[in-house]
Amino acid sequence: MAEHPPEESAKTLPVLEEVYESLRTDAQSLLRELLRGISMWGVTSLMAFLVCVVSLILAAVVIVFGRPYGSPPNDVGRNTVLVALYTSIALAAISAGVGSLLLQKYLTLKKKYARLYRIARELH
Repeated sequence: MAEHPPEESAKTLPVLEEVYESLRTDAQSLLRELLRGISMWGVTSLMAFLVCVVSLILAAVVIVFGRPYGSPPNDVGRNTVLVALYTSIALAAISAGVGSLLLQKYLTLKKKYARLYRIARELH
């Protein structure tokens, strides 16, 4: 790590002290907001998996009934049904991938900040 000139250290020290003081006074609300932010990764992951399930249900409806949107007009051809099928399968695959990445991020952050979760439980 490179050494900073004394003039630069003298300038940054008061600013860092102000930041630390702010962190000390708002520590409980900062902790709560940080943990909520981490939990949002998990909620978003669950939402992505929900989109995946809905897309797979739509694909099943298309396969079983061949008409994904109820009773369409007669000019709806086989190509339209196949587009709906492949689009729903692609959406399911994409949302499953995104959900997996989000879940991995959530679990990584939860493990990284497990000590903070323990502290938050002790505070409440």
